[in-house]
Amino acid sequence: MKIGITKNGTLVEARKADRNEKYFCPSCQQALKLCSGQYKKNYFAHQSFTKKQGYQPKGETKRHLMGKKKVVDFFNQRQISVQTEFYLPEIKQRADLRVEIDDHIYLVEYQCSPIKLKEIQKRTKAYLKLGLISYWIAGPKHLGKGSLFQTVQKFGRFSKKEGWWILAWDALKQEAPHVFFNMQRAVLGKVLYQERIFNCKGHQNEFIRPKLPTVEYEAYKIEHSLLGNQIDQRYVEIQQLCYTNGKNLMGCPWTVHFPRLCTDFRNRGIPLLNRVRFLVLAEQKVKVSITDITQIDIEFWQMLLEKNIVISNDGEWYFISQKVQWYNSLSEKLAKKNQSR
Repeated sequence: MKIGITKNGTLVEARKADRNEKYFCPSCQQALKLCSGQYKKNYFAHQSFTKKQGYQPKGETKRHLMGKKKVVDFFNQRQISVQTEFYLPEIKQRADLRVEIDDHIYLVEYQCSPIKLKEIQKRTKAYLKLGLISYWIAGPKHLGKGSLFQTVQKFGRFSKKEGWWILAWDALKQEAPHVFFNMQRAVLGKVLYQERIFNCKGHQNEFIRPKLPTVEYEAYKIEHSLLGNQIDQRYVEIQQLCYTNGKNLMGCPWTVHFPRLCTDFRNRGIPLLNRVRFLVLAEQKVKVSITDITQIDIEFWQMLLEKNIVISNDGEWYFISQKVQWYNSLSEKLAKKNQSR
């Protein structure tokens, strides 16, 4: 921050400020401290609330408190103005951090405990009404196996350059936040991504995401989910739909295995099963509706159009079932793999 105000109401530039004088924020009237660093000369930063100032956060875990302190240290080390427990009286809400970068103000929430999507949407919308952009950092509880789909739904942002991305940080174990970017789903639902250490000035230390399983593995996974020791009811439901229509999920077309990745974080179902359901129902109806399209990932829909499996005629979409090859069993499907797609 470049400008502060004295108790007499005089605006003062940081470069001309007196260290013996007290200064306050022209916007929120909170106390400021005069700072200087290796890359920046004099600048103002908000003083953090402390117990001595009469405020102590309630309901915060030790991990959250310690982690938040580390987040503050991260910004301070980069001479970025940061204030903790920033209160917004207009909406009676307190954000974890108020950060100022190049005269732009952002709110940062470090979320360690479980939180519902509706609550995040409510708070984010309230911040936007005040003209404030907020960023949420997902704590370690949101990064466990099987939870990344919900984490992207809650905290994810999308850009042309990064694709779907989130900020994540186990502040007790890692020295800086990490960016999970180019987040996509494999056809069986696993979330894959690339990862790098967050740096305010650019990218560094990029990690490559795990490799995709083979299509053969996916085909066997369908069989295992139906006949193995741990039967998955999601697969059973689609198998019943297939049986009703004279088909076998284990012999589903190789078409549903492609494209190998998708960016569907809207539909909760497994992408491959959503694709199978679409093919079965489209064959029944022939005409494809907008509602049908929303049940599958955009990547699969685009492939259907490119291969003329779905064609457009007078503003309507029609499914061409003859272009999709079903098989009677997994063994037949595997045997004819090279003849498909």
